[in-house]
Amino acid sequence: MDSGVTFLMTPLPGQRIVDGKDPDDWEDGSVLALRKGGDEVLFASWEVENPKGMTWIPVGEFSPDPESVQPPNLEREEEHLEPPADETGASERPSAAGPFGRGSGSLRRRPGVE
Repeated sequence: MDSGVTFLMTPLPGQRIVDGKDPDDWEDGSVLALRKGGDEVLFASWEVENPKGMTWIPVGEFSPDPESVQPPNLEREEEHLEPPADETGASERPSAAGPFGRGSGSLRRRPGVE
């Protein structure tokens, strides 16, 4: 059994599902961490009137907010092939010469490293 705790980089908002309660009465909050191999989550309640703090709950009692797990909008604005020139007529272009103005084949390697 995995006894470690894994903290999420970003809290996952949603609701704690409470059996026997109307969905309008479920607790709003966020999941902050996982434990027991992902079977339990650390739920932080957002309740202001009756603060409940944080508690470990079974993962099945949590319903994530659908908008928080949607993929980002992949539509891109129209891309320009050539960046616009500035007032001097110069435009930015990617360097064909590798990083820091050196040729791409000019990297030196330590002796013995292949």
